[in-house]
Amino acid sequence: MSDEIIELTGDDLGTRADVFIANNLGITRSYAQRLIKCGNAENINKPSQKIKVNNIYKITLPEPENNFEIEPEPVDFDVLYADKNIIVLNKPAGLVTHPGHGNWHGTLAHGLLYKYPDMKSLRNKLRPGIVHRLDAVTSGLMVAARTQEAYEILQRKFQSREITKKYLALAHGVPAKSSSILSGAIGRDPDNKLKMAVIAESSGGKPALTGYKVIKIYNNKFSLILCSLFTGRTHQIRVHLSALGHAIYGDTLYKSNILLNNRIFLHSWRLEFNHPITNKFMKFCLPLPHELVNILSELKDN
Repeated sequence: MSDEIIELTGDDLGTRADVFIANNLGITRSYAQRLIKCGNAENINKPSQKIKVNNIYKITLPEPENNFEIEPEPVDFDVLYADKNIIVLNKPAGLVTHPGHGNWHGTLAHGLLYKYPDMKSLRNKLRPGIVHRLDAVTSGLMVAARTQEAYEILQRKFQSREITKKYLALAHGVPAKSSSILSGAIGRDPDNKLKMAVIAESSGGKPALTGYKVIKIYNNKFSLILCSLFTGRTHQIRVHLSALGHAIYGDTLYKSNILLNNRIFLHSWRLEFNHPITNKFMKFCLPLPHELVNILSELKDN
């Protein structure tokens, strides 16, 4: 990815430039000062410079690195379980997991730092405590680490597939097989950088495995599907079901013709793992949110 240029309009006469940038982008003041000193803030020469109303300031944000510092912000999400080492939470649809191009503040990462200030001590400053992610348009269960030790152990557990992740998806149509494992390698779509696609490993695709089982069929037009992730590729379930010819309800990026508000019908429903420190078996199950239950109810009534 290339650098991102963001235009900010001065709206508060006399505010320091570093404070103005930090407040608008959800980053720390020290990181804003670094951007200014590195020449990444057009029309701003020093951190103490005063902002002028209606002036345009172009901020160049390089691809985030581990030393990118974010500022805690109140963000709406529910915590289902927390101890001194881990947090299990419900990420609502519409919430981005961590900062990146186009999303520089108001992410889950900002909210975790706000609720749990001790997470500032974690080494990864861009994604504090985050060991896996959900797409912004997906809701449901996530686990995060509060300590460096828990973070490293959870990372290893995800890499070695010791953590069970199950999702509920509503897909267009009815798969020919009621259950199967999808194994197409996944990589960046050569025709659309916003999408992933099933492509050959020789072209950069990474191995991916998704198990699925059809739970219920609605009017022979839609299928409620239980999906199991055995790998963690970007957009994996969305890509695999779309490639099978059964795009997820509301997923217009992958060929659904139905538009939902800020989400698709994909929900992280179940999460199972051994606690990274105590080794105690942990199991969490999170019912579908109301807006998805309502969709199923409407389909029943047809």
